Amino acid sequence: MRDLLKRTNFSQNAIYIGFLMIFLIFSVALYDDGFLTRFNLFNIVQQAAPITIMAIGMVFVLTSGEIDLSIGSIVAVTSLVTAVILRSQPWPVALVGGLLTGAVIGGINGALVSYGRLPSFLITLATMGILQGVARRLTDLQPVPIQNETFNSIFGSGAIGGIPSLIIWTIVATLIGWFSFRQTRYGAHVHATGDS
Repeated sequence: MRDLLKRTNFSQNAIYIGFLMIFLIFSVALYDDGFLTRFNLFNIVQQAAPITIMAIGMVFVLTSGEIDLSIGSIVAVTSLVTAVILRSQPWPVALVGGLLTGAVIGGINGALVSYGRLPSFLITLATMGILQGVARRLTDLQPVPIQNETFNSIFGSGAIGGIPSLIIWTIVATLIGWFSFRQTRYGAHVHATGDS
């Protein structure tokens, strides 16, 4: 047991231990309120899904020694672009439009940091402000509901085999992120960039 404790690096596992302790506390304190029910646990994971997927991308950014403050604004603009395109186009076109929007914005940020030799903190701070203005201008501060049932079923409130689609997308994104980060040359380059 003593050898096991010596091999365990608590500083690296503190976040997991903390999460487990919080989960246990809520499980005991809210047991009678249905905290451990399947519906509630699925709901928690669904609510955390967008943040989880953004965090996967941020792992690569932070590992390379950079930071991205604009990720929330990028998600907002790409979501709005997708919703606006869905008003008049099929959902695959809207999906591609949203993904291209995010890729172009990320490419501009990356080019300014890599080739312009500008601090990522300043670039993404500026991008965050610009994109907030673009999002407001794009919708005139009005909500843009997505009424395409197929899109909502695949990327929103739908389920596949009784499992909410958001949970499935989170698992897929996590597996792709883990594989890219740990098993590919690209992941090794990200580590090397951050170490240098």
